[in-house]
Amino acid sequence: LAGLALPAALTRADTISLREATDDGPIRVSTKLEVEGEAQTAGPQGKAVPLKLTANARFVFVEAPLKRAGRDAQALASLRKYDQAQATIQVAEQKSQPRLRDSVRWIVAEGRPDGVRLFSPHGPLTYDEIELLRTPVDSLSARALLPDEPVEVGEQWKPPGWVLPFL
Repeated sequence: LAGLALPAALTRADTISLREATDDGPIRVSTKLEVEGEAQTAGPQGKAVPLKLTANARFVFVEAPLKRAGRDAQALASLRKYDQAQATIQVAEQKSQPRLRDSVRWIVAEGRPDGVRLFSPHGPLTYDEIELLRTPVDSLSARALLPDEPVEVGEQWKPPGWVLPFL
């Protein structure tokens, strides 16, 4: 029996927890988004007209997880303080530069079944601010992809069924 137990112990890999340690305090998140492409709009006689599109955005914030009751996406929440949240978007010759106002730099991100809801406890966000803060991958939703239990090196896992609609 000892001879069988020893090889099994030697082949067992170390496990790694992919969850962040919430007791370690807030984390700093920095995101850069660059997009180049083409937008199409209706032209004369309903024909599509291609327009050059470029977008660059930068987000820097400190995020602290909030403890919440709930299951699945509703259990995820965080408090963020944005140091930077701004973008430059250009479609053809039209340029816009949305940015987050200083008065609403504290943002609560909370999980909902259909995605992440963002709001400021210091006042309402404008439509442009909400659209600015919605990114293709949010740090809150990225947490949902991680396994709940430690995994062995090279091991695969499958996120729960609620994660895809949440993303």
